[in-house]
Amino acid sequence: MKIAVFTDTYLPQINGVVTSTVTFVREFEKMGHEVLIIAPQLKGAKESTSKVWRLPAFPFPFQPEYNIVAPISKELVTFKSLKIDLIHAQTPFSMGLLALYFGKRFKIPVVHTYHTFFVEYAHYVPVLPQRLVKELAKFKWFCNSCEYLVVPTKRMAEKLPEYGIETPMQVIPTGIDLAEIRKSTAKEVKEFRAVYDIAPNKKVLIFVGRIGKEKNVFFLLDSFVKILKKVPNTVLFIAGDGPEREHLERKARELGVFENIIFAGYVDHQKIFVAFKMADVFVFPSKTETQGLVLLEGLAAGTPGVCIDAMGVADILKGSKGGFLTADDLTVYSEKVIELLNNKNVYEQKKTEALDVAQKFCAEGLAQKMIKVYQKAILIKKGDKKR
Repeated sequence: MKIAVFTDTYLPQINGVVTSTVTFVREFEKMGHEVLIIAPQLKGAKESTSKVWRLPAFPFPFQPEYNIVAPISKELVTFKSLKIDLIHAQTPFSMGLLALYFGKRFKIPVVHTYHTFFVEYAHYVPVLPQRLVKELAKFKWFCNSCEYLVVPTKRMAEKLPEYGIETPMQVIPTGIDLAEIRKSTAKEVKEFRAVYDIAPNKKVLIFVGRIGKEKNVFFLLDSFVKILKKVPNTVLFIAGDGPEREHLERKARELGVFENIIFAGYVDHQKIFVAFKMADVFVFPSKTETQGLVLLEGLAAGTPGVCIDAMGVADILKGSKGGFLTADDLTVYSEKVIELLNNKNVYEQKKTEALDVAQKFCAEGLAQKMIKVYQKAILIKKGDKKR
């Protein structure tokens, strides 16, 4: 099968959509499929190749870490000659619209992965009424223009019909490469701690993600204050960046915990796996995750997670296997983190569970499920109707 993947975000950027794209493409190629990625030209990225076409892009006005891609490229003229069997749109924005255009023009089925509940990000578009932005952020028209949708969790599959989305959909989470995550050595972990001056006797909490309001980062900071009172030899390692970083650092100083926090910024993806092995607990209070891919990566490294019982993470930590799902309550959340840090027996049990949970998300099997969805989409397109 010849597959074209359209995405507004790609390497060298690191985020959940990029990880999903890279993971599935790698598995597709192992299976013998041909894949073309059409993505933005970014600083530090290589020029276009036969496998990755780079299109001109400029930063989104309100969030410069994201890009609006201009569909201007000499390569696009040759798209028809490639005889693509299926288009996968990773985004409903500029590249998603281009995907729909090519799909309609050349009669190619389009599959879209609904990665993000953009309704929760409406506050990043301040110039329009929030009610209007939230309605547009459902992307009803876009989704109903595709042959098939992929969603990473059951809860998302239950939510989208409420938006008026009628396109057939299937739950397929992004898989993980267990061997890649677990190959970090004890030496690498020791060296990583040394780079960030983390003493061997320190307990380490890790947060990996965008430093934005939607990730509930200020809840995390308030929780850390409570945790430090009970486990004072604890460090909070924050890997990521975002619009609230400066505000979060300022608040950490006001609360007197800044010296116990490491704001590492963006960390290379392979180094993140080392960081997970270094950490004792993955703290992730986000309530807007569609899957929580970083949680899976942490579990695969054997790091138990403490999450608020919401959206995608709830599908992963069912029954609090591999960590704890808690109510949206500061005291309850903090107590579960403290329990993991102080109770060795509970910790070892949750660590074993974490490895078991991660095992269920092997990338190879999930890629095979995705190919079956592609085959269904091709049949639907041939019949020119949804079913």
